[in-house]
Amino acid sequence: MTDGLDELRALSALIQDSIEKISGILSNTGKTFPSTRGAFSMASESVRMAPDVAAASAVGCAAATQLLAILGGPMNTLIRAAMFGPVLASCIATVAEANVAEALREAGAQGAHVRELAKAKGVDAGKLARVMRVLALNHIFVETAPDVFAHNTASSLLDTGKSTAALSQSPATKHDDTFGLAALVELCAGEQSKALTYLPDVLLDPKLTSSGESNKTAFNAAFRTDLSTWDWLELPEKKTSLARVTKGMEAGKRIAPPDAILRGYEWEKLPEGAVVVDVGGGVGTQSKKVFERCPGLKIVVQDREPVVKAAEQFWSNMPDAVSSGRVTLQAHDFFAPQPQKSARVFILGAVLHDWSDEYALKILKPLRDAAKPDTELVIVDSLLQYLADDDNNAAIPGSAREKPPAPLLPALDTMSYAADIMMLSMFNGTERTVAQFRDLLAKAGWRVTRVHHGAGLTQVLGVQKVIAVPA
Repeated sequence: MTDGLDELRALSALIQDSIEKISGILSNTGKTFPSTRGAFSMASESVRMAPDVAAASAVGCAAATQLLAILGGPMNTLIRAAMFGPVLASCIATVAEANVAEALREAGAQGAHVRELAKAKGVDAGKLARVMRVLALNHIFVETAPDVFAHNTASSLLDTGKSTAALSQSPATKHDDTFGLAALVELCAGEQSKALTYLPDVLLDPKLTSSGESNKTAFNAAFRTDLSTWDWLELPEKKTSLARVTKGMEAGKRIAPPDAILRGYEWEKLPEGAVVVDVGGGVGTQSKKVFERCPGLKIVVQDREPVVKAAEQFWSNMPDAVSSGRVTLQAHDFFAPQPQKSARVFILGAVLHDWSDEYALKILKPLRDAAKPDTELVIVDSLLQYLADDDNNAAIPGSAREKPPAPLLPALDTMSYAADIMMLSMFNGTERTVAQFRDLLAKAGWRVTRVHHGAGLTQVLGVQKVIAVPA
């Protein structure tokens, strides 16, 4: 049996080494590392996003998690996993629905007694205090005096910046004109969390376990509907949920490094006037970055009609781009034949993970039918890996990854694996490995030419890419 103390010492050394690396990096810049106190800001968070700092942080976090498992022991590890996930999600959903973050901002930096926070939605103050105390124990909010709570960095992200009065009058517009991270958190703690509770029922049902249909999911069981998640969200009475999901998914793209879409593909080498089609591109968050870097390109953003209307607002700060025809906002169903026949690049950013292989093929084949010989397909999705040695995709350029130092597990990015199960529960979708992408694309007439993971050990959101050409 391996001596746990030896492993603890190795993990402790990795944590200390990570801290020293971050300290060394910041000492040359004069910047400080953000703490859990104070309000969140992108300026302070940019320190954490710097590639070298992110790499050191990833190793330190992985080592700390593994250290906790050893020190806590197997019973503690298992019970915490079963208990704290659902508890924290429910607590976050409660404070979000009760507009606690906005009420705290209105109260000022000193915070507020839970009696005041409970008034906005008529929540029982004693029960709300218990909910907030669990969150404070997990570094979301701070209890500054008995039953008095204040914001910290994490909790401030739940604040939409709107007044509690405005939110009471118009809950459906809560996340309008916001960064969207609060919407993403509410989505995870709300609709997704409810769906996840029914995942065992669906996976153990012989009629449902192997289904790839988007309306045979844990979400369907949880919300008692035969509609797919997207069709359910577009029901008139689900306006608030649709706004939260749409904004949350956009935030998922925005929390990636600003240049994430630019990494791993040489956009500058595309010829002047080359057509780049952002398929299922939302409002165009990713392709706008490409256009800002390479304004000589022609951008086409495709999505559902309601999303295209939102895209018009998103691009309103660059009106000449749209009016000149350099940017086109096009309503399109990506299961239908692709109308753009001259694309040099098709982008599929965070699209395929929403769908099972059966439906992913129905998205990929119309793109292949519309592709020219020199068309490239750029897929931006998380790339999972096995937690054991795997050389199944060794022949694909760029597929090799740097291995974390012992005794860490091979994958540092636990978030992508959690997202994989969320995609399963909501859509029957899936995150994929490189080999799974290779095989899927081959069935649709595409050939993978290279993969981009990004530098170092970190798997940064929006950076990983699979590049393919017509086979």
